This record gives sequence, C-alpha cells and structure tokens, in this order.
Amino acid sequence: MEMRKITVVLVSIVLLLGVSIVVAQDGDIPEDFPLDELSVDLEVQSAYNDTHVFFNFRWETEEPYWHHDYFVYEDGEWARDGFTEDRLRIMFGHEDLKGYGNFGGWITAHEGMRGFENEIPPEEVEEHPWLGEELGQDDVRKYIPQSREGEWWEAEWDEVRPEDELKQMKEDGEFLDLWTWRAHRSNPVNAATDHYVLEYRHDDDGEDSYSSQDMDPSDGPQYMFDTDHEDIDKPVLEREKIEALKDGYSQDEIYYLLEEYITEFDEEVIEEYDIDLEDAAIPRRVLTEPSGSAGVVESDGHWDEDTEEWNVELSRELDTGYEDDIPFEEGETYTIGFSPGKSEVSGRWHHTSYPIEFSLDQEVSEKENGETRGIQAEYIGEEEELDWDEIETHKVTCIYPGHITWQWIIDEDHAPPSMIEDIKNDEISKWDLHPDPKEFVKDIVRWEQEEGIYDPEDIVVHELKVNGESEELTIEKD
Repeated sequence: MEMRKITVVLVSIVLLLGVSIVVAQDGDIPEDFPLDELSVDLEVQSAYNDTHVFFNFRWETEEPYWHHDYFVYEDGEWARDGFTEDRLRIMFGHEDLKGYGNFGGWITAHEGMRGFENEIPPEEVEEHPWLGEELGQDDVRKYIPQSREGEWWEAEWDEVRPEDELKQMKEDGEFLDLWTWRAHRSNPVNAATDHYVLEYRHDDDGEDSYSSQDMDPSDGPQYMFDTDHEDIDKPVLEREKIEALKDGYSQDEIYYLLEEYITEFDEEVIEEYDIDLEDAAIPRRVLTEPSGSAGVVESDGHWDEDTEEWNVELSRELDTGYEDDIPFEEGETYTIGFSPGKSEVSGRWHHTSYPIEFSLDQEVSEKENGETRGIQAEYIGEEEELDWDEIETHKVTCIYPGHITWQWIIDEDHAPPSMIEDIKNDEISKWDLHPDPKEFVKDIVRWEQEEGIYDPEDIVVHELKVNGESEELTIEKD
C-alpha cells in the first residue's frame, strides 16, 4: 500500500479524534472511530435523448486535487513529485453478467491484485504466458471471474481462458465498460478515459487523453512549455503555486501540459526567464484530445468553491459502434456502479457503490431504507436543452471497499455455506447480505483490524497536529 494513501485516511482520524491514531488489534471498533470518513454521498442524475446518454455528479470535497505528477529540481537533479488527482469512475455491464448484478465491482477485486497486501510479484506476472508474455504486463488488475478457467466463480488470477474464448466474450458483450474521469489527465481536454474489464483492465482502442514524458535526473524532462505559444508566458510552472493546491493555480489557469504547448526541454531558456530551477515544476503528463474508442466519453468538471463540491458531467453516444463499448439501448436493464475519489486518494482508498440497476426506459428497483437501488434515466427530446435542475437527483452511498475480494466473499469463513451456494448460483446479492452500506463498512474495518493488514509498527508519526495547532503531521510507511 502506498504511503500517501495511508496518510490521507489517518490524517482525517487524527483531526477528528484530536490526539490519537486508531489502529485496533481486536474486533471492536473504537467508539470515536471516524466512520463518516469511510463513506461519501454521491448525487447522481441521468438523462438521454435519441443519440446520447448523460450523467451529472456532485460530491463534497474540501480539499480538491486537480494536480497530478510533476517533475521538480531537488538537490542538483530532476525528480518525480506531485499529487494524486481526484477521480470518478463509472462501471457498467449487462444485467445478465453473472455476479455483477448482485455484487457489482466486488466481482472485479481479486486476491493478488495490484494494491492488495498479497499482490502477485511483478516477476511472476511477467512470466505468465498471457498477462506477461502476450500483454506485456507486470501486475494483476481488475478482471471478471468469467475470464478464468473452471466454474464461473473460481477466478484464479493465473488461470486465464484461451485467447479465442476471450475474443468471443468480448464480441458477446461479456465484459464491463469502465469510464474514468480524471481531474488532471482528462478534464482539461473535456474527456474521460475509457476502458473495459475482461481478463484485465484494458484501455479502449485509439489515442488516450494523456501520455507520460520521460525524464533523465541529470538532463531533465523531455519537454517544457513553449513560450512561442500565445497562451504561454513562462517555460515552467511555479512549484510553490502547485503546492498551494486550490489557493495556487485555479482550474481556469494553465496548470497542465497540452501537446500543443510543448517544446524540447532547455535549462538555458529557463534561466533566460530569471527562474531558479528549485522554483520550477513541469507536468509529467502530456495531454491531447483523445480519439477512437478511447475518446468517446466527453466530460465537463469543475470544483465549486461555494459548495465545496465536485460537479462532473459525463456523456457518450448511446451506441458508439465500437466493440469495446457497451451500447445503451431502450428495453434493456444494466448494472452500474460509481466510485468517486477525493482528497488525493487512489488504490483501495477510493469509495464505491453497491450495484445499482440502471435503464433508459425500464422500471428499476425502488429506493429501500433510504438507499438508492435503481436509476432510470429521463428522456429529453432531441431538440430540448438539458437542464439538470429539471432532472431527478439520486443520492448513492459510496463506501471504502477495503481489501474485500471476490475470493473473500465466497469464502466460508465469512458467510454460511448455504449463502455461499446462493452466491455461486447468483441468487443472492450484496443488498441481501448487507442492506446498509454504512454498516457493512464497519464489518470491513473490523476484519482489516483483526487481520492486521496495516501493522502499527510500520507507521511512524514524526509530528502531530492537534485540532488546529500549527504543527504538521507526517506519516511514513517503511
């Protein structure tokens, strides 16, 4: 687990509890444990016309991050530094995809995946005939159980089905469509990145909205800003303004590096502008307008300073015509899930929803015990202007998903044998087992504490900030 992700959660704990970091060693959750930090209310609206589907989202974020990786100059050489941008993911598939309608994104989380405490070593993945030798990967990412040999639920990471079977599954729409809105790497070009989940989390065909420039510690990055461009007045950004987050570069300023802004890196040019290298920062990512299937999801995202909320609108053609996109059709019902990320989180520290029924025109599950179970998009005529104030808002609870995997769910240590059989027969859902998401997250926390997934001895507190005092908090994981 990455250091920064632990820091984010524990900082919140410190600020709420005053003076203590909670890492329990038994199954009891301390009375003051800040469970509110482990859930997010996501407001969702949806509409469609004859050609497009539209989604609108809002979620609270006091500390928004629209910055991502940068190169900075430290101790006489260039180094990679930066933040993790805020994100929003939508994942959806046909309702008849086994397991997904009942357990949503948890069917794509598996033992050995990247970000889990037992992730498969890179060298093992590289030696795998499909994931390593054919796909050129060195980690295990999201996949659906059906992409593995054996019964549909068995899902061993290395038992990948033959290529011809995977190809047929893709042609049959037996995969999940995944959109990811990224505050830095896609939003400035009004796009979301598009993926699909089958035996791996693949990028869609075409050109993505970003690429990564190389950097040599001695010679510097490949590129910097081109001051010959009419929008650019300096070859680098100011490091101090980036570190100031929302009080530094606003979203209306150029804090990102577009392909049309770049020129070859040249330290002498920077010096001509009387800029000290120690004060300079250059974005690692180079943004461009996406194309092909990778570029079909349009976005418009902005953080509202008054409400302290992200407001993100996503839209796509109902049927893009691409094989790696699932079309939205009237008369069909889908399962959809949402995962907002805020305050510089990634990996397992995002939040995720239970599976939600979604349809353009079919009746969906009613709200139950205050929880949204289904969303039906509202039809607007082709000539009508979309006004979100006229569209129903659905509040969806999204929770910290923890290290719960599909293998954990079908393990008899965590559910009675009769329920395990119902899960394997796709006859019982997460809503049946844990009808209240905010109660389920308590179970996740208890289990992680009992398992000792985060060893207190690996966490070192150098300085502690206590309810408004000026000291800073630093947490490191060895």
